[in-house]
Amino acid sequence: MHVLLAVALTIAYPFNGKTMERQDIKACFEHLFAAAYFGKAPVERAAFLVLQDGGSLACHDWPPTFSFKSERWDGPIPDGTVAIAHTHPARLRQPSRDDIAAAEQLGIPVFVVTEGWIAMAAPDSTVTFATRK
Repeated sequence: MHVLLAVALTIAYPFNGKTMERQDIKACFEHLFAAAYFGKAPVERAAFLVLQDGGSLACHDWPPTFSFKSERWDGPIPDGTVAIAHTHPARLRQPSRDDIAAAEQLGIPVFVVTEGWIAMAAPDSTVTFATRK
């Protein structure tokens, strides 16, 4: 995953077990996973999670590049972005070094969605895993 860094209003948002059960977050992850051929192809899909008025999170898809094991965003990051979510092929559930670096640089989590798992690279370089239900 490659992100062109741009000035934007990113927001610190508490991602934990309770927020991960939110329907809007789960729907975004499921949408991305389906768009990435359910992890069966060597392509990724990505989106920004953007805080909306009223507190819901919208899933703003990145235009697909269908590149081998990567996705790219060029342009300004949407104001209100609280996280980036993207897929990995099924066997690559770990966030990459680039994913961890993006979380550090942007100050927001980068989620990796795979079959059965969600990994979160946090801005402090820690990585946590949750099962995808």
